[in-house]
Amino acid sequence: MITDKNQSNLKILFETNRKKLFDKLTNNSVAIFFSEPTKYRNAGHEYPYRQSSNIIYLTGIQEPIHSLWLTKDSSGKTTVFILMPECDERTKIYQGCGISKKEIEDISGIQNVYTFNEDFLKTTKSFDVIYCDNPLSINNYISRAQDIQPIMSELRLIKEPEEINLIQNAIKITGNVFHELLKNVKTFKKESDMEAFITGSFIKKGNLQHAYLPIIAGGANALTLHYCKNNMPLSKNSLTLLDFGCEYNGYASDLSRTIPNNGKFNKRTKHIYNKVLEILNNISKQMLPGTSIKELNRYTNELMEKALIELNLLKPSDLKGNHSISPCKKYFPHGVSHFIGLDVHDCGNVDTILQHNMVLSCEPGIYIPEENIGIRLENDILIDSKPINLMKNIAIDIDEIEERMNQ
Repeated sequence: MITDKNQSNLKILFETNRKKLFDKLTNNSVAIFFSEPTKYRNAGHEYPYRQSSNIIYLTGIQEPIHSLWLTKDSSGKTTVFILMPECDERTKIYQGCGISKKEIEDISGIQNVYTFNEDFLKTTKSFDVIYCDNPLSINNYISRAQDIQPIMSELRLIKEPEEINLIQNAIKITGNVFHELLKNVKTFKKESDMEAFITGSFIKKGNLQHAYLPIIAGGANALTLHYCKNNMPLSKNSLTLLDFGCEYNGYASDLSRTIPNNGKFNKRTKHIYNKVLEILNNISKQMLPGTSIKELNRYTNELMEKALIELNLLKPSDLKGNHSISPCKKYFPHGVSHFIGLDVHDCGNVDTILQHNMVLSCEPGIYIPEENIGIRLENDILIDSKPINLMKNIAIDIDEIEERMNQ
């Protein structure tokens, strides 16, 4: 875990987020959030731990706990407390007892920390409404628990200034690593060399983790949208599609760039690349309050159809008649955007109306199986009356990409 230098601001953020949740809860209710369980690869070894995004949103705590409780009595008075699992002798020896009470208070501002026992679940009988982020997990005790995720999704969509700052920190680190990678591309022989460079750079910059499995797709591998084997040789005369981003204090960044392995785009790849970039720039300008991803997809398809005709991939006659699916989907099979936050594909859907301070990706691409070419470009955009490209300082124009690769 990385701790932001201005921890007091983050503590205020988590207190603000809890207040926003309390404002949504009815009187005489309790909201219970269970910690993401530790997942084991085998009997004695765990997978890397990642806390539930809702608990990070409300507390900033990224280590395992038992559960977070928020109560609101019949008069509207609120309390917050955290329950910790009991730390037996074996756990203490092998894993340690985890985050301390003082660390919890320093990070989240929550002072009430207790050891869990089942009597806490029995106290829920006194509440009129019980919310839970995983109602099935407490069905043995409380059959009337309601799913709180719809409320949490609504709250997490619009980012506080401190959340935007955390995303910008993640983006800055991701961009710096990409620029460092460009200077070293010619030394990489395999996709795995690039992945190792990125992963090692994140670790050196504060033991940071990937926000999602990185995609290092050389040549025809870029035709597989979520390719993540990252183990094939890199061809000197091919492109490599990179899709990666670091996570900073729980918040994701999401970058896509496509680069020539030999440091120079040829005439054809330059033409395709610039069409993708042109669409990216046009769609980014349309990411305004009041629109939706559904509308952005519709407009992207229109631009993509024109681009594919100019690239001699579609003919004007291909667009005639009624099409339930745009003809461009042969070469652009995915949507152009998704929400970003504590998860790289965060709360929100294609019908969600965009509002100020939401953060979304903009990621058009063209994939041509007959040419073994896949080009995707992606920036993270902050919704405003004039959309803000949070990745404006990360190289994307061909001239800058080639210059950085040939320094």
